[in-house]
Amino acid sequence: MLRAILALAVAAVVFGQSPQIQLGIIDNKQAQYVAAVASNPAFALSAEGAACIEASLLGVPCTNSGASAQAEQMLKPDIFTRPQAVLSLQVAGQTFDVGQVAGGRATRQEAIAQGTSALQLSASLQAVSSSAGPDLEVHRADFATMPGCSDACLEALLEESLLAIGGNYTVGVGGPMRGVARVWQSEGSEAQAVSLDLQQLPVRLWAAEIAVLRHTASELATEKARREAQRVQRGGSSWLLEGTVVGLQALSQDGQTSPAQAAGAQLALQTTIRQAQDMLSLAFADRLVTQVVMLAEVPTFTSSLQDLLQWRAASLRTSPSPIRSLGGTLPSGGRNSLNWQTDASAWLSFILIVAFLAAGIHCLTNMQFKKDSLLYGRAKAD
Repeated sequence: MLRAILALAVAAVVFGQSPQIQLGIIDNKQAQYVAAVASNPAFALSAEGAACIEASLLGVPCTNSGASAQAEQMLKPDIFTRPQAVLSLQVAGQTFDVGQVAGGRATRQEAIAQGTSALQLSASLQAVSSSAGPDLEVHRADFATMPGCSDACLEALLEESLLAIGGNYTVGVGGPMRGVARVWQSEGSEAQAVSLDLQQLPVRLWAAEIAVLRHTASELATEKARREAQRVQRGGSSWLLEGTVVGLQALSQDGQTSPAQAAGAQLALQTTIRQAQDMLSLAFADRLVTQVVMLAEVPTFTSSLQDLLQWRAASLRTSPSPIRSLGGTLPSGGRNSLNWQTDASAWLSFILIVAFLAAGIHCLTNMQFKKDSLLYGRAKAD
């Protein structure tokens, strides 16, 4: 873990500084968690401050006093009310008004302080999930953590995601994930549809990211509903769903994407984020806060897609434990094995307590007392 964080720090120096980094916070429908700009004026966030905001929402201690002060300016001071779930995303290649994905919820958007690199911010956010205790469940929306999902599986998820946002998908002759995605370049009655060919690697990356984001949010919402229906107590009290999206930057670096196609790809991602937020908000009874870190451009050595994917891999946080991963990353037998170990430990503790209690009662009931014992109640003079 220490080696990974050091690698991120070194990469941050090598890659240089990101020109624009913004952080947007989306409150729940009841506006319980995020402080309004009127009460706390706009300011520049540090990387530690952005991480402390996420930590405060999840109930993870934040020891940096300066970062804590920044978090207090962004969040309401009610320590007894915090969300049950946080959707945390890093979006590279575009900055936008977070209100476009808020669905009418209250928002707060601030710029990250100049001199802060994208990888420095990622490393600070990484420390939140890696230092969390058992009360926090960490899930990830990342196609790299879904080895059991083939290209055909991913294509089915993509088709479902595109239909959900009003688009469609045409299967290609080159095999799975080689078709054409059609999305809207803007909202409204006069909006025009644009086509994105998945034969191009940047388009395929963008498509995989939006498909997995929606699928993971849906699976997480289903899992939460299942636990509540079955009164399952296992699991943390707070949930974190995180993801890193670089498809928009891949499209902008490609040189073959038209402005209309880029607009359609961005709108598709924004709509998918909004739908993921709505699903999780419903599952967690509106106790959800969304945090979006927007990177105008991820600094890499070159403009190649491979470089961008390497940055994406470096920015991903510590892998969650297999039992907390969705999307088939652990066979059902493995889950049952881990669950059995937890249950066995609980039963063993219970049996030991009962055994010690029985031994104590046995000793008290069979102990031989002398005649001068206080239990006989004889006077001391006797």
